[in-house]
Amino acid sequence: MREENVTSIEYFKDPRRIVDLLNGIIFHGKQVITTDNLVEKNPVIHNIYRKNNKVVAIENTPDLSIMMAWKKLKFLFMIQLQTLEHYAMPVRLFHEKGIDYYNQWKKLQKEHKNCDDLKDGPERLSGVKKTDRFYPVLQIVVYFGKEHWKSAFKMDDLTRGKDFPEELQKLFAEKPMLLFEVYHFKNIEWFQTDLQQVCGFLQRTNDKTALQGYVKENEAVFSKLELPV
Repeated sequence: MREENVTSIEYFKDPRRIVDLLNGIIFHGKQVITTDNLVEKNPVIHNIYRKNNKVVAIENTPDLSIMMAWKKLKFLFMIQLQTLEHYAMPVRLFHEKGIDYYNQWKKLQKEHKNCDDLKDGPERLSGVKKTDRFYPVLQIVVYFGKEHWKSAFKMDDLTRGKDFPEELQKLFAEKPMLLFEVYHFKNIEWFQTDLQQVCGFLQRTNDKTALQGYVKENEAVFSKLELPV
């Protein structure tokens, strides 16, 4: 379904909007992250290409990912854009994150093999040193559906984990995914870019009078904007 998300992907390629999304959703409008925190200014668009004048996409990779720096640390920010609910989204997110951690591991293994600097049994077994560290991966699902997301938020919702004894439930428990429902997000004033106006526009599409008034009120913004849906 990624072909349907091309406009949304292009919209969120803008580093200012990526930063705004992070600050709005994670920090409630506080300007903690800036574009200076972006290690690369151009987000990676995964597996999208043109064939016979059509946009073709390979599934099961995030729509966008960008490396972010924080002081001496860094993390990878993955953005998944959805126009429809994905019933197995927690599985997909686990898969995408797992692949990235696996690739980090393999990269470290290759570096150590080239340097031939692994010494004891555990190092050689693992292919890494005890002091090696991975960068964390942060994922967000940006949902453009008009209705609330009613599908699974975490693996527990797919596994019937609640039917097991309480002791096992605690071990099965996973954190719910980070979901941004564009049509229903209440605190759009937390956004500092035109992401605020995009949310305001979409949230008024069922009220023609309110929509016309909002567009007129924000005419300067909308005159330069292509909506990401």
